[in-house]
Amino acid sequence: MSENRTYQHLLSHDQIFEGDACKVACPLHINMPVYYDLIRQGKFEDAYVLLKSANPFPGLTGRVCFFPCEYKCLRGKLDTPISIREIEYYLSDYIELGPNSRPDLVLYKEGSLKGSREESVAIVGSGPAGMAAAWDLAHFGYKVTVYERHQACGGMAFLGIPVYKLMNDVFERDADTLRKLGVTILNSVTVGTDISLKELATQNSAVCLAVGAHLGNLMRVPGEDKCNQIFGAADILGKVRVGNRNRIGLGKRVAIIGGGNTAMDMARTSRRLGAEVTVIYRRARESMPAYDYEVDSAEEEGVQFRFLTSPERIEMDGDKLSGLLCSEIDPESLGGRGAKLRKKENSEFLFPVDSIVRAISEMPNLGLLGDEYMDAVAETGLLKEGLEEGIEEMPGMFAAGDAVTGPLSIVTAMASGRKAARGIDRFIRGEPKQPEEELPTERLSYAGVTSHFDELKRQKSHKRVPLEVENNFELLTEKFSHEEALEESERCMRCNHSIEIDPQTCTACNYCVEACPVNCLTMVTEEGRTFEDPSELNEEESGCAVMIREELCIRCAVCINVCPEDCIYFKKLCPQ
Repeated sequence: MSENRTYQHLLSHDQIFEGDACKVACPLHINMPVYYDLIRQGKFEDAYVLLKSANPFPGLTGRVCFFPCEYKCLRGKLDTPISIREIEYYLSDYIELGPNSRPDLVLYKEGSLKGSREESVAIVGSGPAGMAAAWDLAHFGYKVTVYERHQACGGMAFLGIPVYKLMNDVFERDADTLRKLGVTILNSVTVGTDISLKELATQNSAVCLAVGAHLGNLMRVPGEDKCNQIFGAADILGKVRVGNRNRIGLGKRVAIIGGGNTAMDMARTSRRLGAEVTVIYRRARESMPAYDYEVDSAEEEGVQFRFLTSPERIEMDGDKLSGLLCSEIDPESLGGRGAKLRKKENSEFLFPVDSIVRAISEMPNLGLLGDEYMDAVAETGLLKEGLEEGIEEMPGMFAAGDAVTGPLSIVTAMASGRKAARGIDRFIRGEPKQPEEELPTERLSYAGVTSHFDELKRQKSHKRVPLEVENNFELLTEKFSHEEALEESERCMRCNHSIEIDPQTCTACNYCVEACPVNCLTMVTEEGRTFEDPSELNEEESGCAVMIREELCIRCAVCINVCPEDCIYFKKLCPQ
């Protein structure tokens, strides 16, 4: 036996017992550690089925999810988090595309009741929320029809995510999956114009409103309503998506108003359209809601930033936009997001631009409700949150996604859609809402991590840095190789499991203590005295092996493998 090496990175007991932090942080509650273990064992089909059980469209999220799970990844407390999104990207393509594809698994859901019921459900909108709801409802057995006002499916994910991040074929593939499940998708049909919401409610057992949020907020400055060179970010991104790039007419100098991820997407897209781009944001950079990596990427591509700058008035030269009058914000007035900003005196300046693009959050267009369903609207201008699971005053009417939560993320919208699907199923079946039960703790068959897993470095995403940005709409990110995906999955600490030792069957043979590569096991007597070998015990003493440094355990399973009495096993930790 080689000499035990010292494990340098120490985690607190409380950190270890967070367990499942990545799964909890994920709105879809994907069980990452378990499907990573399946990948390590070469069980890619099983890993995909487990992933798909929580996430109906991993090919979409694997490319563009904002990975809240990584921010909670325990491995990040040691060095860097697991590349969770990239592993999902690789696994989804491994099963859905290429020589290893399994079309049957793409459609598979355990316990599916597909085609078993006569009731029908209408879904308004084919974005992530609507498609996730359609997936579950089809597997629940219902006849599902999706109404989409655009020619293509995908909703705001299709229209609002830049082409260089996500190609059209991903949306087409996911829509085709739903069609193969028996879902009817009617494109170029506008509910509220071509068919009324009341008609849908009459013709179906339930209706789910998943209309997204695509109406951009206004700057609310003088002259805004008289200028035809002011655009909404969603409008421009949508035109670029469908190929109308030469007829957009932004001009050479473009100002992007806003500091979120949509503003960064719009800024980088404008650079690809050949414009000189400046992002104007009222607060400091550290207050931007956009992710740091998005801001960094925009800067790398030549986007300029003017922080602490507030638009004041639109300046026109006849009927042509000449500039945006701005004021500087006093940094001392900066506080929390609700703090009122104060302008510096005599700080106004004219910023010359050819066009302005608003990227100041979005709201849903709820005109389809008509007078009959206006009670569904909350004071915020969004649909009432209770509509995800149904409300008594509007039986049969449900809602999901950005129209309920406001614009958040694809993965949040999908979780909302699945929640609405469960609510619809309960409503049609006449069942009350049931609290979700926690699974009982079980002994688990688990391979453990590689013994030198702490030395494995995070695999880098394959991101192209375009030498020429203008007119370059090529995809910027490529998936991991097979070897990179395997090695990255091995970095997972499996923090959702702990080692348990049954003292009743332990014979104090000391094999596990000697085999442990990180010195987290020791021998103790019933009185708590530590010892290294059973020969050290007095006649009246008895002892057993116990884990006393769980914060050091790397879940390598060596102790389980060497135990002759089978008294050591993995136990799942259930976070509170």
